[in-house]
Amino acid sequence: MPGVCPRCRDGPLEPALLAGGALELLDELSRDALGVVYRARDHRSGCHVAVRFLPAPADPGGAGGTRLDCELRALRSLRHPGIVPVIEVGGGAGGEERYVVSEMPVGRALPRELPLPTRRAVVIAARMADAVAYAHARGVVHGDLGAGDVYLDGRGRPRIVRFGLAAPFAEAPPRLEGDAAAVVHILARALAVREDQHLLPPSLERILASAASFASAADLGRALAVALAALDRPAAAPWRAFRGVSLDGREPDEPRP
Repeated sequence: MPGVCPRCRDGPLEPALLAGGALELLDELSRDALGVVYRARDHRSGCHVAVRFLPAPADPGGAGGTRLDCELRALRSLRHPGIVPVIEVGGGAGGEERYVVSEMPVGRALPRELPLPTRRAVVIAARMADAVAYAHARGVVHGDLGAGDVYLDGRGRPRIVRFGLAAPFAEAPPRLEGDAAAVVHILARALAVREDQHLLPPSLERILASAASFASAADLGRALAVALAALDRPAAAPWRAFRGVSLDGREPDEPRP
């Protein structure tokens, strides 16, 4: 691999290059348990991208490395407006450090936008659930989803980063319902500091109280749609009429006279 990772050098004497010199690493953006992220310039497109160097998997030359490479190939197939796409993956051969190149997240990280108005928080959660369900249908589980993995673009739409990177390093395979529960926890965090919790529709209260009850993100999305309907038509459908809504996404009972 031409050049080396900046954290392996004593000083920035010359640019660190990847992908045959096509990617020039610029500066460190963040680091966590899943590696270190750098801003880079892609000389092929002229755009800035994010490059994440991944930690070495257990048994990097055997089953652990094979599993990681399979996960990374699956990530490249994800194309959903709610998921920051992976552009390419590299490394792994001959003991090289594996890395993932993705679009640079645009907008502000969700934690910087909190608290959120109730309706906006539910819409964002519903869009997140849709993105998660899309990935699950293609065999990819996030496995470590938190509010810091969500960016809001210029139109306020959520986009999720780090999708699928936690699974190869987990002691046990992440479960689908774990991602769904994570979306509920993010929604709860978005609403946690509000003073009017007692005004939430019961259907939304049930979602917040039952994070572990959703078998899939698709089920959560249907439940959030019911809660959103309760927010949008309080006069036609009093919130108390939604107390009987089940978490499987069935339509609520008709308003009582």
